[in-house]
Amino acid sequence: MSALTFLYVVLPFPVLFFLHGLEEIVMAKRWLERHREKLLTRFPRFGVVIRHLLKLDTLAFAIAAAEEFVVLLIATATIIADIPYSILVWSGLVMAFALHLIIHVVQVFLIRSYVPGIVTSMLSLPYILYAGNMIVHTYHAIPLIVATLGGIAFMTGNLLLAHHLGIKLSDILHKR
Repeated sequence: MSALTFLYVVLPFPVLFFLHGLEEIVMAKRWLERHREKLLTRFPRFGVVIRHLLKLDTLAFAIAAAEEFVVLLIATATIIADIPYSILVWSGLVMAFALHLIIHVVQVFLIRSYVPGIVTSMLSLPYILYAGNMIVHTYHAIPLIVATLGGIAFMTGNLLLAHHLGIKLSDILHKR
């Protein structure tokens, strides 16, 4: 991998991920509490998800985001260490993040107002388009599909784990 590819494609991802997580940490709890009834009324099918997210206080969100950030840093470090397939695995994580950002955009249209994470989602779109274009033009369809689906599956499972850890550690730190 060239130094320029690392500088313009690999390195910005953890930075954008961090900033996006920070926006969600700062805004999510208050926003969810403020919009609880509206969300539960308009989207009853997502009641389980909404109630789960309401269990996360700001510290729990921060712990969950930090855990996910560590995973991303490890994936980035494997690229620096030139571990085989590391860039493909990392590419799957980028594609999963792209889906996450798209979900925020869809949420804005459904809710018709600000949602936590949308500002950094919009700021990240040029990077996602650039990195996504490079990824799509680097891999054949099958490895790309496998990496993308694997990244989405891994990050979904990891998100559930991160939320669980966040809630448990927040409870311990708050001695609940």
